[in-house]
Amino acid sequence: MSQPTISRCIEYICKLVVERKHGEVRFPNSVEEYNRIKTGFYSKFGIKGVIGAIDCTHVGIIAPALSNTVVPHDYMNRKGYYSINVEAVCDDELIFRHVNAKFPGSCHDSGIWTTSPARTKLIREHSDGAFKWLLGDSGCPLEPWLLTPVAKTETPNEQNFNTRHIRATLSLHFKRTYIAVQTFQSCIICLYLYNISQYFTKTWNFSK
Repeated sequence: MSQPTISRCIEYICKLVVERKHGEVRFPNSVEEYNRIKTGFYSKFGIKGVIGAIDCTHVGIIAPALSNTVVPHDYMNRKGYYSINVEAVCDDELIFRHVNAKFPGSCHDSGIWTTSPARTKLIREHSDGAFKWLLGDSGCPLEPWLLTPVAKTETPNEQNFNTRHIRATLSLHFKRTYIAVQTFQSCIICLYLYNISQYFTKTWNFSK
């Protein structure tokens, strides 16, 4: 198969996946879902009220062409290659619950979080008295719905919290994928397919 043919096939499959997706990557929408995830995080890492770990990762892309809407330099990240800075949230079972792949590599994690749909949802639910938050690294801002490590620990409790926090975020660290993709849509589809594979891994008995 020639490269152009492969590219057309990939584009066709991507469109089919987008047209037929049914919430493979979605934020929890019920108290029962939230409680299950909270229980999972607490049993594994000992931090109450956690519904996910958030982080950003750079997914390498082919250098975009200059156009009226695209400035290639915007996609050059601080490490010196073109990328999309992808924000994602994982739950306690390594299922992606949120993905935001609309920002070029030059954007900082905290800037992406400022306008994140996940943040908007958590702010709204926090105002309703919800008891839940995400875990984020030191690059994230500390907010009532986003817990970050204590910058300068002074007590054993603070040290213990940081130890648990780091253990949780490292254990749930996203499987960073450095692949060349041409559109943010391709990146999102990779996450859809990953979640689907996790679902079938848990529901099918491969030992038979």
